[in-house]
Amino acid sequence: MNIHHTSGDEMGQIYIPAVNWLLMVSVFILVAGFGSSSALASAYGLAVTGTMITTTILAFIVISELWHWNKITSINFLSIFLALDILYFVANSLKIPEGGWLPVTVGAVLFVIMTTWIKGRDLLARNMDEKRVMFEDLEQRIQTHHLENVSGTAIYLAKNLHGVPQVLLHNLEHNHVLHEQMVVLTIVTKNVPYVEEDQRIKIRVFGEKGKFFRIKMYFGFQDEPDMRRALQLCARQGLFVDPKTASFFIASEKLFFRRHCPMPKWQRALFRFLYHNASSAIDYFRIPVDRVIELGIRIEL
Repeated sequence: MNIHHTSGDEMGQIYIPAVNWLLMVSVFILVAGFGSSSALASAYGLAVTGTMITTTILAFIVISELWHWNKITSINFLSIFLALDILYFVANSLKIPEGGWLPVTVGAVLFVIMTTWIKGRDLLARNMDEKRVMFEDLEQRIQTHHLENVSGTAIYLAKNLHGVPQVLLHNLEHNHVLHEQMVVLTIVTKNVPYVEEDQRIKIRVFGEKGKFFRIKMYFGFQDEPDMRRALQLCARQGLFVDPKTASFFIASEKLFFRRHCPMPKWQRALFRFLYHNASSAIDYFRIPVDRVIELGIRIEL
């Protein structure tokens, strides 16, 4: 079997033409569907005016929440620009039958997808909070169960900032194994572009013997998360973890919906599709694949 490793430069050379080709195909399909590029003017006009309204609303949020303008000035700003934007939008709405339906349809579909994802994630977070187990409760469970102590480090990825993840409890219940070092790791994306390395890692120690560690790793939304590098930073705070020998436990979650779930049935199917097709944490955080153990977790919303 021949394996070809693609370098970063090669990825750039492949990615850019692929994106350009996709855009060209999309434009060709639209022009073919509308008959001519001039027929797209209606769709373009409605899309631009809709974007103007959205931009005005976002600008209002910025000046009121981030710049802390007083309410009267903020409302006056919103009223003047929003009135003009709405006039343009209403004028272009007459062209909806002629092609303006396209941006409206695309916007509606994206809105449904985003609101479904937000609502589903909120239900999921509440479900995890209800089943949350603190480290103190975990120690009591360990004392009442016979567990085999083994050498090495077990790293459990957790979505919540507090408590013990279900995948850790699942592993203890079924495998009855307690590693020499137990690490609960949560990765947090902050609302800043970049996070300095000296502010990236926060470690807390739990347990009488100091064998439980809670690590919070902070990344900016422009940072490229790298698990190997982040674990190297833990050594500066006295926790030595070798990603080549540590075992990463990740939950392979299956969603099920109760009969009285507050989410409509059509939205359940959409959220299940989105959730099961979300990008893998293994790839995104560059976790060594050969060190990963996935355990199935049933989640009922």
